Amino acid sequence: MIGERDYSDARFPVAMGLKDVELILQAAEYSDVSLPSAGIVHEHLLAAKAGGRALEDWSVLAEYVTQAVTRAAVSAQGGRRGQVSQ
Repeated sequence: MIGERDYSDARFPVAMGLKDVELILQAAEYSDVSLPSAGIVHEHLLAAKAGGRALEDWSVLAEYVTQAVTRAAVSAQGGRRGQVSQ
């Protein structure tokens, strides 16, 4: 699924993952617990939904995480994609 980048076999769709993460975040807020990783997952699931991928499997999250890491790496390199700093 992730290796082939085919998320059409939605055994657990983005929409369901989003619902569950929102419940987790609500419980964390109620309990005054910080869950920064859940917040990041939530942001990526919202991006997937906004990108029209709500019915795909939530493993599509891998693409959004990869994109975020790539953007962060490019930003850290001053916008020079593919260059190694010395």
